[in-house]
Formats: sequence, structure tokens, C-alpha cells
Amino acid sequence: MEELETKLEQVEERLERQEDFADDVHQALGPVLQNIGSSSSRGPQSSANLTVATPAVPTPTTPIVLSDFVATLIDVRRERIETGYRFTVRYIPHAQDLRVAYVSDSVVSNHDYYNYLQELTGVPESGNVLSVTIEKGFAPYEYDPTYIYFMTETESVGVKVFTAPGSAGNLYTRVEVWPLTVSAEEVVYVPGEDTELLDIRYTNSTSSLDLEIVMVNLSSGEALIRNRLQHSSLFDTILTTAYGPGREKTIQGRIKTSRYRYRISGYVNVIARTYMYSNSSALDVLEVKKKIVLRPSNQAGPFPDGYLGFATVQGAMITQDGTTLYVCNVTNGGPCKEIVFILSERDLNLTCQELKNNGQRHPLPVTPPSDLEFNEDVKKYLFTVEPANRYQNSSKVQCTAVNATGFQVTKQAEVLYFEQPRILVHRSSVQNNHSNVRVVCAASGHPLPLLQVSVRLESSEHDYSSYLQYEISAEDTVTLPGGREVQGFVTFPLDSTKSLGSVHCGANTIHSYRREGGYLDTIYMAYTMESIFEA
Repeated sequence: MEELETKLEQVEERLERQEDFADDVHQALGPVLQNIGSSSSRGPQSSANLTVATPAVPTPTTPIVLSDFVATLIDVRRERIETGYRFTVRYIPHAQDLRVAYVSDSVVSNHDYYNYLQELTGVPESGNVLSVTIEKGFAPYEYDPTYIYFMTETESVGVKVFTAPGSAGNLYTRVEVWPLTVSAEEVVYVPGEDTELLDIRYTNSTSSLDLEIVMVNLSSGEALIRNRLQHSSLFDTILTTAYGPGREKTIQGRIKTSRYRYRISGYVNVIARTYMYSNSSALDVLEVKKKIVLRPSNQAGPFPDGYLGFATVQGAMITQDGTTLYVCNVTNGGPCKEIVFILSERDLNLTCQELKNNGQRHPLPVTPPSDLEFNEDVKKYLFTVEPANRYQNSSKVQCTAVNATGFQVTKQAEVLYFEQPRILVHRSSVQNNHSNVRVVCAASGHPLPLLQVSVRLESSEHDYSSYLQYEISAEDTVTLPGGREVQGFVTFPLDSTKSLGSVHCGANTIHSYRREGGYLDTIYMAYTMESIFEA
């Protein structure tokens, strides 16, 4: 009976929020839609003689409910200015704790992108409409997306806009109606039993939907971040899709924890995306993310004291002994900044040390990136490390996290140093006596790269070319003086009906290691290729 009364209270609260939400939309959109007129758009212009574009008149817009109670997007405007583009996003806020931010910079670590966010302040317009403005320089390539995020504690909405040059100067985006509903705010599961996870409905059948899972094993402190729930190693997941009237798509999922009886706590992010399919639009994608808390039935709250763990990020390279591998390019002599992901409900103290071969420990600088987090439970830190000399292949790093309750977790990582390989063309050669060809390749780099030869042969009887590739074996290579250059050769016969068209030398820097399960795996860190012969 108490459970039924609780559910009724939740339904009544949700209905009140929906009524308030409808009143806000009705009140705000009246004057907005009355002031919207016809549009006059302009074509591409050169930035060489352009100062500030004259704003165009917006076309009629259909607002979109980005999420249940986060915001209503009115439109996205892009103006071309002398230094790039100015974006103006107009919206109606529906959450008291709503924050707006955009991606101002990115860090790449171990093939993972970490975005620095800069918070924006909404400027009041007519009614309840607010607007935020950002300016971005011209992109060096055709498609350069910038995300603007609307965030609350449990939900976030990403609006992707493009800073590519060459498109129309002033753009007003027409946004289609796209409601999204999620059945649960919290999932309480019984370890070892099947549990219904969620029920999602939205009306655009061409949209895609992903599930992220973020959790920690409360017994071991090992944490997980996965961008697709069905790929998680901790759950057997069943996802089904059904189509109903009005192109409504329903996606249902169930978690099955019978294989793992550990206490696991965390959350699932439901991420739905709708694509605008317009090459002339400032807005390309809308992305809605909502957090659903996941906890076992024998746990009183969502995140108990001691919730702390180092996260295994998807795509990370994990060795047989559980060490995470980072790859660091030291070609230009700079230090490496690597990302540490930690899951914790509370504030924590993180220290990292480099473990020397002689037993000494060298403290490393640790800096938490100063930005907004999409979820406060995911902490991301940067530790800085660099080789003591140019001959050092790697550094072993140990990081220890301690939260406010005194719970402590330690994780080891290994940073692999490499210098970009370079083909030494002046030391490479091709000898051709019309029956046999001998190719010598020389390269520099650290660790010493593996060498290969790519050959293009031209037929004298038919109008076509063929391509061959030869790996230079270890017994055919020598280390040149200084220990940082390698030279190797291959010899192959030349068919009398073909002539040598071109020869390229390639150099590949790799690292081999034993991954989880004992299997031998390889990290391809860098590759380069140069032409040493052209007919």
C-alpha cells in the first residue's frame, strides 16, 4: 500500500510539472511566433572583404521540447563575421538548475576525447525567451562541429552546430517536434535476477538511440564507463524495438545480473539523437541525455559511502596484470598529459607518482580540468609525465584516490613513449638490374620502427599497374650508429613484362603486450611513408 501511495505521489508531481511546462511554452511562444516573418537568405561570401553579416529575418519555426522539463529550443542562428561565425541559440528554460555551456577546447588521451566546457549566461529577450551567443573561428576543414549543452543534474541536451566555411552566411534552423519520454528515474534491481531496465518512447523513427552505462563494483572498486549497454561485460542485455501509430518507436531493455552477484551501483544514460539532414543548416544534430540511477535492492540510497573507483574507459588498452596503457608522443620534447577517470559521489584527493626502477617514487603534477562536468560522479584529472631522457621507453605511474569517507583505491598505469618515425631518404636506395631489384630503407624513431617496402609495377603489355608490399624481416635489418636509426633491405625478382614504377619506404612504431586473458596484442602508435624512387 505504501508503495502504491508513493507511485501516486510521483504521478501527481509529474502532472503538475507538465502543466507548469505547458503554461511556460504557451506564454513564451505567443509573442515569439507573432514576430516571426518571412526569410531572405544569402549565399556564400568570401571572408576577405566581409566584416559583419546583416541579420536575416527568421523563417517560421516549430519549437522542440528537448527533454521533459529542461528547455524548449526556439532556433539556432549563425552569422558570418570577419573572424569566423557567431552563433545565437534562443530557448525557453524549464529547469531552475539549468546550465548552458559550449565546447571551448579538447584534449586527446589514449584515443579518448575530453572536452573543456565554458559556461554561458542567458540574455533575456521577449517573454520567457533567453539567448546565448558564442563566436568561433573558421574551421580548417569542411565539417567542424561545436556542441552547445543544456544541463541539469540528471539530464543534458546537446545542440551540434557547424563552423565550416563556405556555407550560407545567415541561417535560421527549423526544428521539428521530437518528444522523448523515459519510464524510470531510478532502477532498483535484485542481484542475480532479471530486472526491467527502462521503457523509452519517441516519435522520430529515423533517430538513433544509444545507452551508456557508468558503474562501480562496490566490492573491488573497479569502475566501468561503456557507451553501449549491450557491450557491457557485467550484464546480459536484451533490447527490443517496436513501431506503433504515428511512427512512434518504443525501445525496451532488461538487465540480467545472474552471472554477477556483486553489489554494483551507478547509472545508465539514455542518449537519443535526431539528425536534421540539411547541408545548409546551422544545426545538424540534437542529442538528449537523461540519467537513470541504478542500484541494488540491498542498498539504501543511490550511491553509498565509499563509492569510489578508477574507470576502465572503452577503448583503453588493459594488460594482463590490469595495468592501463597510455601512448605518449614525445617527438617535440614536450611532457605528456594523460587523463584519469574516477567515479566518486564525494570530493576526493588524487595523487600520482612515477615508480622508478631503483625503487624511488617521483611525485607527478595532477590537475583537475577546470570545466563543467556532465555528471558530478565522473571525475576527470590530468597527470603530467615525461621521460627522463630520450632513450626511456616508458614510465610506470601509480595513482591513489582517497575520498571524504577515507575509502582508498589505487591504480597503476604505464605511459609508452615514442618519437614519430621518419624515413631517411638520403640513406635509402633502389638498385635495379632489370631482373632483380634490391631496396634499402632507412628510418629513425624511438622505439626503432619496423620497416616495409611498397612497390608499384607498370605492365608493358597492358595498361594497368600492380602493387606489391614487402615486410623487411628482423634478420635483414641493422641498427645504425647512435641506436636511434634502423636500416633494412628486401630483394625481389622483376618480371620482364613489367617495369618499376615507384618505390616507397614505410616505418611503423608498435608496442606488443599481453592483454586480459593472456592474448598477445599490439598497439600501432605511429606510421609514416616516403617515396624513394619514381620512374
